[in-house]
Amino acid sequence: MQTVENQTAEGITIAMDDKYFLNCQFTRCVLVYSGGDCEWIDTSFPDCELKLIGPALRALGVLQSFGFANDFGSGSPQPSAAPSTFH
Repeated sequence: MQTVENQTAEGITIAMDDKYFLNCQFTRCVLVYSGGDCEWIDTSFPDCELKLIGPALRALGVLQSFGFANDFGSGSPQPSAAPSTFH
C-alpha cells in the first residue's frame, strides 16, 4: 500500500484504493474508491465528494437492495474520469 503523508490539496481528484493517508488534508476534492484497501490517520476530507466505481459501486447496490446505505447520495454515484493525482 502506498503511503501519502503530510499532503494538503484542494480541488483535485484522488484515487483512494491501495493508499494509506497520514496527516493529510484534502478540501473540496473528488475521492474515487473502487473497493481496495484504504486507510487514513489524522487526515481530513472537508467538503469532498465520494465517487464509487467498480466493485464498490456494485457492493453499494447490493447493500441498498437490502435496505442498508439508502441515504448514500441521491441515487447511484456515477463513475468519474480517471483520477489525476495520487495514483
